[in-house]
Amino acid sequence: MTGTRFEKLSAATGYAALLCGMGAAALERPWPSTSNPEALPVFLADNRAAILGQSMLFLLSAGFSLWFLGSLRSFLLVREVGTGRVTMIAFTAGMIGYGLMIAGQAPQITLTLPAQAALDPALAALLTDLGYVMLQVAYIPLAVMYTAIAIVSLRNAAFPTWLGWIAAAAAVAALVLSFAVVDPTGPLAPQGWLSYLLYLAPIVWLIPATSVMIARIGRPAPDNHRPRRDQGVDESGSSVGGVAT
Repeated sequence: MTGTRFEKLSAATGYAALLCGMGAAALERPWPSTSNPEALPVFLADNRAAILGQSMLFLLSAGFSLWFLGSLRSFLLVREVGTGRVTMIAFTAGMIGYGLMIAGQAPQITLTLPAQAALDPALAALLTDLGYVMLQVAYIPLAVMYTAIAIVSLRNAAFPTWLGWIAAAAAVAALVLSFAVVDPTGPLAPQGWLSYLLYLAPIVWLIPATSVMIARIGRPAPDNHRPRRDQGVDESGSSVGGVAT
């Protein structure tokens, strides 16, 4: 397999992450409020398969997203002017955000284990809240990631300008979603109308961004977008001039 083909397949993990995320969303069930912990054991018993399936799909989606971040880093680095500082911010923030999303599934998976059939309702409520808080906190680094992507897009034309503005909108959406940790009720609740609306922003960015990356990988970046004066960087992030990046 050629290097370019491998890079394109790696970028296509953006599509795989989206498909797994959509599958997980389809398994969403309205959880009872943790203010009424007595309802949790019955809910968990009745929806164990759906809850576990949702968590596994979210884990797969986050795993594909981590791989996609590697391709995104290479794609942005070859186009950012300077040292690649903003690209590294995007990559690092994304790794933290998706890492928190992976960790946030642990409490939910724990609740589905057969050993937890007789779990105390108060402890079940605590685990439910813990998972929810971890997932909402993850939106802070993801907001930073989308902000950095928007900067490299608008300043260095890594992505088309319109896609840079969508990345900026996704950053705002992620920031607003993080506020749900303060009040997990109303429109920002997991099944709230505003949450579902805000979830669309990253999707609207990811689909065309993945397509643009696949189309542009293998093409030389314009000279004025190269990060160093004398050395170019290929799509895998390696230095062409022999200096490691």
